[in-house]
Amino acid sequence: MKSNRINIISPILLLPLMLLFSSALKSQGVFTSPYSIYGMGTLYKNTHQVTMAFGGTPVALSSPYFINHINPASYTAFDSNSFVIDAGFHLRKGKLSNQTQSKSYTSGSISNINFGFPVTKWWKFSLGVLPYSGIGYTITEYVNTENVGNQKHVYVGDGGISQAYLGSGFRIFKNLSVGFNLNYYFGKIENSKAISFPDSVGYMNTANNLSIGVSKLFPEFGLQYRFNLNRDKYIQLGVKYSPAIDIKTSAEQLVYNFLEDIHDTVYYSVSEEKLIKLPQNIGAGIAFGSSARWFVTANALYQKWSEFVFLDKPELLKDSYDFSIGAQYRPSKIDVGRFFDRTYYRFGANYELGYLYVNNKRINKFGISFGTGLPMRKTKSTINIAIEVGSFGTENNGLIKDSYVKFTLGAALQERWFIKPKYF
Repeated sequence: MKSNRINIISPILLLPLMLLFSSALKSQGVFTSPYSIYGMGTLYKNTHQVTMAFGGTPVALSSPYFINHINPASYTAFDSNSFVIDAGFHLRKGKLSNQTQSKSYTSGSISNINFGFPVTKWWKFSLGVLPYSGIGYTITEYVNTENVGNQKHVYVGDGGISQAYLGSGFRIFKNLSVGFNLNYYFGKIENSKAISFPDSVGYMNTANNLSIGVSKLFPEFGLQYRFNLNRDKYIQLGVKYSPAIDIKTSAEQLVYNFLEDIHDTVYYSVSEEKLIKLPQNIGAGIAFGSSARWFVTANALYQKWSEFVFLDKPELLKDSYDFSIGAQYRPSKIDVGRFFDRTYYRFGANYELGYLYVNNKRINKFGISFGTGLPMRKTKSTINIAIEVGSFGTENNGLIKDSYVKFTLGAALQERWFIKPKYF
């Protein structure tokens, strides 16, 4: 006897999970970097538990076993009968140092939650939420001014921007795929500056708080083309493009005098229609490998940060260039056999010519990474672990160097979606 029941997980059931995760991202706030004082804060990169192990920016990669939201054309690799859930978190432990002192820190947050599933054999769909940028700093500066004495300046920043997306990938021809993501940025940035006079009672302490809300919908696009070589070897090319976007936002400013608490309000305003302009970016990549066992990949990402505008004011940023290489190897050609033969082994490195230029010095980043994908029993799902060791910035020119180790843990769960069981 045959059963016509089809096991379907409705996308509507995913909405409560998405809303819950969005709330968690809004309150992420667990971030530490003095460089997040600039612009939109420090950008989250390589937080995904799989792609971080490859060095990041996997523009040319596609897989039925994990979700590559960087290039939406990759969604066409999803199994036509499977539903993929991809989620994880990351933990970062580091040391901030200059030429005279150092300070350790620990930070972490949810890294991503993504869903992928087929609509037809040639049309696949994905949605997800992940962090875009984080702000977290407390900077204290003492200034001595003639006839005034010591002044204590304290700068504090908190908050960040999150990204939600809906995306589709379409297989146009046998080896050509295109795709798009409809992204939504949301979140709040809060910056404050307080000036106090510890040596004088003749001056009133003053604080200036600025709160900025961000909400914007915008598209990005991707393309991948595969050249099938002899046997199971292939070369795959990928490109992605995100246009520049203008974000109209409001800025709420409060200036007040204080002793221990607020003494009196000096100034309050809500400025409408302030402009934040995020730059266009384009990425390109190439991958070469065997569809069953291994691949190597190289990628480059360019972002035109020289066009960045924050609250109607251009900021003196540099265009950034991000380069990465990575590889994956699995001993077994098939999904059965000994545990370690079915395990994925991953390696990567990345180097970024950063967009910040402080004290006549560009703030660059370098990292090496490695990870593994541990197979779950009787399924194609994996537990994915990645570690990145790197540095950001420099101790020269009076600047701060961030030396860190970042650990990411997550799971890519693959479940059968459309199934027609048969009973006899």
